[in-house]
Amino acid sequence: MTRAPTTRKPSHPPSTATVDPPRDTILAAMAGLGVTATYLGVRHTTSECQSWVDAHRDAPGPLAAAARALGDAYCRARASVDETIATYSDPVSDKLLPPLDVLYPPHIVPLVRTLALDLEDTIVHSEYRRDRGWLTFKRPGVEELLKAAYNLGYEVVLYTDADHMTADPVMERLDPGRQYVPFRLFRDSTQFTGTLLTPGVHARDLSKLNRDPARTLYLTHDAPTAQLQPDNLVRVGKWEGDPDDTQLLDLIPVLQMIVQGGVRDVRDVARAYRGTVLPVAFKERAAKAAAAGGKGGGWLGKGKR
Repeated sequence: MTRAPTTRKPSHPPSTATVDPPRDTILAAMAGLGVTATYLGVRHTTSECQSWVDAHRDAPGPLAAAARALGDAYCRARASVDETIATYSDPVSDKLLPPLDVLYPPHIVPLVRTLALDLEDTIVHSEYRRDRGWLTFKRPGVEELLKAAYNLGYEVVLYTDADHMTADPVMERLDPGRQYVPFRLFRDSTQFTGTLLTPGVHARDLSKLNRDPARTLYLTHDAPTAQLQPDNLVRVGKWEGDPDDTQLLDLIPVLQMIVQGGVRDVRDVARAYRGTVLPVAFKERAAKAAAAGGKGGGWLGKGKR
């Protein structure tokens, strides 16, 4: 007896879906544009992204039109985000200090030099102790430095990335009534150098102090905070509580020699000690000059007058 042949049914019914090449191509292209926009956002500024979109604005075809629309939308959104970030990252003013001619008589204004001071680990050090909570210690010589700078005619300014509520009480204990440090600038006066996707620091933008950069110094242990004006940096060592530290006291003769030597551009002094801890290097140069019978000089760099 012959068995009738059987036909095996397919385990899955044939697909009835159809492929729409134009639609799928456009969707794939838009996905690619999204990846491109993300790449541009990470690697480039908003203005650079806008320039890229403008450069391809006249390209023909529907994909180019979609790219322009997506690019323009992205740039508008990115500009809005940048504006919001700038509210928190830029200094609160382009002129953080009042003009000198408002503060001093006309014959005094040409003599004033500005010394901006960082706070934490530069002139004070804070640490937490379980039995007493947060404690702040004064660096040896800080009061002497403030008084000496003031008496030498420097306008002393606190310029810190700490917030007002943290730093102001510390400065009030260091300088009650603002006798030697008339101006105190806090985190909202710094320039944050990072972006939404990249880290940064709260740099001190000396160009916003409303002062002549040739007559302005910035004292800190943290060199990256001076990255906007590195030629004005006076770097001291980081202080973490050593009671025998003398760097602030050792800095006073430098400030004296700048004034007594009539140095017109203090950046010459800062450049001469770039890459060093200035008070330490200054003492070493002075000791060598003394050992050589006072010959050599050049302790303050070029010292143009």
